[in-house]
Amino acid sequence: DDAIAEALSTMTLDDTIIAGIDGTWLTNAVTAMDTADSGSAEVTPEEYLTVAAALVVLDAQTNGIDTTTGNISDTSADKNGTDLEKAVYYAEAAGYTQADLESMFSL
Repeated sequence: DDAIAEALSTMTLDDTIIAGIDGTWLTNAVTAMDTADSGSAEVTPEEYLTVAAALVVLDAQTNGIDTTTGNISDTSADKNGTDLEKAVYYAEAAGYTQADLESMFSL
């Protein structure tokens, strides 16, 4: 995705870049993970972490990156909750903490 490449090359992650990321792809990834996590599929830590990041981006597309990243540390893990609650759940399933997830988005 061009928006992700731009964020990595400039080491910035602002609302314009977030808005440029394909929300349909993100939503499909989350749906696939919800299905895999509920069944007997083998899910790797990297896959969990990727979906956690997708959920953070989805929340940021709605609320803005500053609001989203400011709320990660105050969010509880809940597989059936909001995008951020799911993100924390999947990050923890990957072996990471809320602080780790928040630092991913502090470019």
